[in-house]
Amino acid sequence: MQVNSIRFPKNQVEDFDQAYVSASLLHSFERRGSPLLYVTAFTSVDHAKREFDNGVAGTSTKSKTLGGVRSYAQYSINPKLQLFNGLGVILRKDQGRLRAFHGGREGQGRLRRGEPRVAWQFREKCALRLQYAYSHNSSNIDIYDFKRSEVSSTIAAT
Repeated sequence: MQVNSIRFPKNQVEDFDQAYVSASLLHSFERRGSPLLYVTAFTSVDHAKREFDNGVAGTSTKSKTLGGVRSYAQYSINPKLQLFNGLGVILRKDQGRLRAFHGGREGQGRLRRGEPRVAWQFREKCALRLQYAYSHNSSNIDIYDFKRSEVSSTIAAT
């Protein structure tokens, strides 16, 4: 369990206190490829410190609850080539008076994310890491709907 107090010096409407609880499992398998699996489940309650004028029905806050599950897997094809995978889903539910800001609807959302990755050690102390990440956020609030793809590469010297 973790308790946080998050502050934004330039935008105090975003300030919140948070209670965060998580449980995780990490397991490595003694077999070919040395597979590794990590799973975590979490929930948080974010309580906004300030209200703002919502332009519809008085004031609102940005308080919310989150809950989700994430997983990570790794497999070594050979000593120089490893595959990784990250998957996750997070559910969001707005609290209290933020509903008025969204025309009376309670804000809810679901973020799904997948990340296949590969690491290739092409020299004694150099590795190339490639990653593709896909995110899809669905919400009953139109401005929060999105689909995003990201591609990145890194060369690391160890």
